Amino acid sequence: MQFFSGFGRYAGLLLCIVIAASWFVQTVFPVQSFDFYYHIATGRLIADSGSIPLYDTLSTTATGTRWITHEWSIQLLMYWLYLLINIDGLIIIKALWLAACSVLLFRLGIKLKAPVWCTGLVIALTGPIIAFRAFLRPHVVSYGFLVILLFMLYGRIPDQKRNRLIALAALFWIWGNIHSGVIFGVFVLGVYDLVPQIKLRDFDLKQTIFACVPVTICALASLFNPNTWHTWLYPFKFFRHSELFALVAELRPITTPVFQGGWFIPIFYSLLSMAALVFLLRIKQGSMRELIYLIVFGYLGYSSVRNVPNAALVILPGLFYHGGAILQKAGKKITIRSLSSAAAAAVLIVPVFFIHAAVTDGIPTDQTDRRRFGLGVKELNYPHGSVEYLNRTHIEGHYFNTFAFGGYLLWALYPEPNVFIDGRLFVFIGDVMNTYRNVMGGALHPDTLIQKYGVTHLLVSYPESQAAEQGLYNTLRQDRSWVPVYWDDNSMIYVKQSPDNSGVVSTDGYRAIHPLVRTMSGIDEIVKMHPDKVYQEALRAHDDYPRNSGAAVVLGRYYHIQARQFDRASEMYELVLLKHPDNHIIRTQRALALMEYGWFAEAEDEWRRIIRHTHQNHYALKNLGVSLHRQGRTQEALAMYQQVYRAGYQSAELMNALGIYYAGEGRLSDALSWWQRGLNLDPDHLQLQRNVNRAERMLNSEHMHTEGGD
Repeated sequence: MQFFSGFGRYAGLLLCIVIAASWFVQTVFPVQSFDFYYHIATGRLIADSGSIPLYDTLSTTATGTRWITHEWSIQLLMYWLYLLINIDGLIIIKALWLAACSVLLFRLGIKLKAPVWCTGLVIALTGPIIAFRAFLRPHVVSYGFLVILLFMLYGRIPDQKRNRLIALAALFWIWGNIHSGVIFGVFVLGVYDLVPQIKLRDFDLKQTIFACVPVTICALASLFNPNTWHTWLYPFKFFRHSELFALVAELRPITTPVFQGGWFIPIFYSLLSMAALVFLLRIKQGSMRELIYLIVFGYLGYSSVRNVPNAALVILPGLFYHGGAILQKAGKKITIRSLSSAAAAAVLIVPVFFIHAAVTDGIPTDQTDRRRFGLGVKELNYPHGSVEYLNRTHIEGHYFNTFAFGGYLLWALYPEPNVFIDGRLFVFIGDVMNTYRNVMGGALHPDTLIQKYGVTHLLVSYPESQAAEQGLYNTLRQDRSWVPVYWDDNSMIYVKQSPDNSGVVSTDGYRAIHPLVRTMSGIDEIVKMHPDKVYQEALRAHDDYPRNSGAAVVLGRYYHIQARQFDRASEMYELVLLKHPDNHIIRTQRALALMEYGWFAEAEDEWRRIIRHTHQNHYALKNLGVSLHRQGRTQEALAMYQQVYRAGYQSAELMNALGIYYAGEGRLSDALSWWQRGLNLDPDHLQLQRNVNRAERMLNSEHMHTEGGD
């Protein structure tokens, strides 16, 4: 086969290394899953107690409820490794594990006699699918066990049936103590062994029963775990509780709009389509079991995002075996040697592209977020500041927490976290979860939590701007009997005003400012109403958490509109922009403050950045012209003014700026004309009124002087 002869041993080795590096780089990213700390907290609980918990002891709402700790062994291992190598080490180990999986898959493709370039292309495309859910959680280990199972089945390893059975039983016993994904493995093994026995002709019942033995032994081996058959039932319980799909994003179908910006979906669809075509073309050659894998796992992946990587992995061996056979048959008819080199280069480009994307601009995961290569912790779901506040301030009673915070609270408040809800989903199914959803959605007032669960304070996430107008956040903004006592960019603590909490409220309560007042007009209003009190509270919030961008905005507005300290206002705005560089409302305010302070070159840079990101922003273009004009670059300024005016934008400020330009050029009549147009737009504009009066006096004086001379 000359078509593939150019792809020699060393080229194949290079391709394998580059693909493994691609998987590694794509799966090295900061911890962001809200369940990470829940897993190492469980590992710590097992290590400290010397036993595996089967019932909840960590919450105030579900104590004594059955807890299926199906991931106990990896949780314990994660905890020990965390103590030894910390989070960065765990991230590296996770990425190495998945990179090793890619190598094993590559080796399987070679064993199944698929063309090396075809094997490499398919595995390289699978990388972003795996990386999308490669969080630092036990399910990543389950991916590896699924790859090992596929390698053993399709690679016929071990080759002797007895040794193979022993190895499979050991694999399933370990897997059953690692993750409930073992149920997928039982299904894969069952289909692999039993489907070839189902024949319309020459059906052999004895042989079929004999084929059931490995499946039965492996299934029983997986039940030797602390949760026994509960481990098997765990995955199926998701389908019985639709409320989970509304609460947890990864349980939703891949058609959910929030996922449409990621690369993994079109790549996943491409792999499914490719597999469907290949398996149908090879149906007479025995691709029935691969078709079953495709249908079952394709449906599971389509219906829930969390199953997409499993679906992608399961169809790979079939693509290697049947797709490779099709390509080899076609390759016999092609003798152009140069095509082999072109195929090799094309395949190498794919993993190199993913490596470049991961280490530069990041991998798109949804419509707004890009996952970037790096270590450490992304603080999105970890309320460090709030926990520090709770540790130094004693608040009576229990707390209500946002679902995503539960895992970190289990870790940080040990040995008595007393969470309201966390990532152990089925512990809270029923009344607790329904109450949580109704409170967050606004259907239940938070006062309900006082009578029902003894809740006296709330630890909730700091919402996006749109969420701040909805549900619980809307209630907290309006009901001032719940007083904010701590807030930062990640979390907030509210306490119910009561005699028990009077000390906390009087010391730490925010009365003048409110973390849920997010609009610029709302902030400006409270700054003007209570400037001194607003300043004191915003400064306290800023001191408690120096990176509090909400407090920085309030301080910036105070310095800008009340104290007229434009340099300090600019500093506060810059603090916000360091954390939220795309907040062009704040960037606009900073540019205005710079202009007020006389720093026109710096203001020019801000206006240009706003224009780049907001395109035809007429307000920014006009102010860019003013900044240029004040730097003496009059012709550039005029070009800006004219561009805005030709675009149809008319405002009193623009007319004033044009008048100032022409007055500076000595064309007073033209300046007066522009100023009069501005007054027609805004008759109360004081500066325009002064400019018009001054220009008219000057023109009249000039006219009288001319007549006297004549």
